[in-house]
Amino acid sequence: MTSAPTAPRLASDRAVVEHDELVDEDEWLNESVAGSDLARSFAEHVRIVGTELRGVTLTGANLHRCTLTDARLVECELSGAMFTESQWLRVEMVNCRMSGFVVSQSRLRHVRFVEDKLDGADFRIVNAERVVFDQCAIPDADFYDARLQSVSFDRCDLRRVHVSGVAARELQLHGSQLEGLRGAASLRGASISFDQVLPLALGIFNELGITVTDDESDAR
Repeated sequence: MTSAPTAPRLASDRAVVEHDELVDEDEWLNESVAGSDLARSFAEHVRIVGTELRGVTLTGANLHRCTLTDARLVECELSGAMFTESQWLRVEMVNCRMSGFVVSQSRLRHVRFVEDKLDGADFRIVNAERVVFDQCAIPDADFYDARLQSVSFDRCDLRRVHVSGVAARELQLHGSQLEGLRGAASLRGASISFDQVLPLALGIFNELGITVTDDESDAR
């Protein structure tokens, strides 16, 4: 069974802070941030530690090589945001809109995504350990060449997700929609339920060029 991620460690007496910009090497430490509009911000090496963000807008932001430690983001807008080569530790993303979100080449440890909209998200070459996706919409996302250890997709929409080159250990897909998975043959060692066998098998058959027909005459 996949180990549950450790929750963020947030102090109860966080300072309530308003931010109207993000700049290189910014540090938010033990803060509560609500409603800030930081869309299209461009900043490198930002550190967000012990902080909760609620309703913060980061649409199209580029936060290259940022660090999130003991952070919780609730109902935030991160569509098109880029968090490439980032480090996440004990992070929760709850009911966030993250269409086209990019976190490629990042390391995610003890992270929980809950009811997030992640359609078309880019998780390429991610190193993920003890990560849970809980009831998330992730169709058409890209996990190419990702390393997934103790990762669970619980009741998620994984239709047409790209998983070629994935290296998985203790990967669970129970309750998730698997129709049209691309690169499904890479999911060696994954755990699924009986009702997921057919959609996953069809994806593998398609990759192998196997055609399923009713009888020999149909194949001619």
